[in-house]
Amino acid sequence: MSNAQFPLRIRLRQAAEYKKVFSSGRRQTDACFTVISLVSEPGAARLGMVVSKKVSKLAVQRNRIKRQVRESFRHHHPDLPARDLVVMARYSAAARSNQELAASLQQHWRKLSP
Repeated sequence: MSNAQFPLRIRLRQAAEYKKVFSSGRRQTDACFTVISLVSEPGAARLGMVVSKKVSKLAVQRNRIKRQVRESFRHHHPDLPARDLVVMARYSAAARSNQELAASLQQHWRKLSP
């Protein structure tokens, strides 16, 4: 998989998939993100994101956060176990730099890796 791709097979796309992760998943939280993970069927890790207007009223800020999450996930995807992951941005994420967001996500991925 090229670093420039984010194919459908590694995304959570349906509301039922998100609901399953929210109801049964394990949470880990820091200042920037809450990551909820649920062991999934054998295969690759899949990503879902939640960046609400409570995080930032500005779409440009919400989109920046989502780009950072996707990019970090692409780089760490091969090392992650088969889990469905939902990354929820917290209010303070909008004020953080891209480097701080990447460092936060890297810590979360490290905790998930076997």
